Amino acid sequence: NGPLLVEDRNGVPNSAYSFDGKDDRIETPQKNFPTGKVDRTTSIWFRLPDRGNKPLAVLWGAGLAAPQKLVAIQIGQSIGGPAVLSTDSYANRVVIKSVPLNDSEWHNVIWVLADGTAKTYIDGKEVEARPFTVDTSAYEFSNIGGSHKSDQTLLGEIDDVRIYSRALSDEQVKALYDLEKPKAE
Repeated sequence: NGPLLVEDRNGVPNSAYSFDGKDDRIETPQKNFPTGKVDRTTSIWFRLPDRGNKPLAVLWGAGLAAPQKLVAIQIGQSIGGPAVLSTDSYANRVVIKSVPLNDSEWHNVIWVLADGTAKTYIDGKEVEARPFTVDTSAYEFSNIGGSHKSDQTLLGEIDDVRIYSRALSDEQVKALYDLEKPKAE
């Protein structure tokens, strides 16, 4: 049935998507993403309820289902635990446990790949940096709100997704977050 249009983080009607956690996902044109080993940046605004026992969902993912051919930004939650963010390049998943994300508040994740180093920012603050090798020369899929695997679907909302074919600097990441954060903050 697909995700439903809902109010965004600034109260604008029909400007964000709500995903049901069952079968919703948005498939996107694969030719619109950075390819190869180039630097890139992905920014996503999302809001999650307590997800219960839903172990993994994809906020955004693109590439081939093979080692170092995929980039994914994922949310996972154990029974009764906080939802945590992870980044993945297929079987190279790193869980970022510093911020609980299933509090029904809007959060922003920005993932930057620059010169073989991946940095992850949550709500404008860097929470992780590590070596990251990826080559997305070809794409099998590119999805928002769910994987090509039917069990990795999002229960929550996504407002904006931005994808850049360049690495944003720390200052640019902070400026982007400050520009786009909900007006109430």
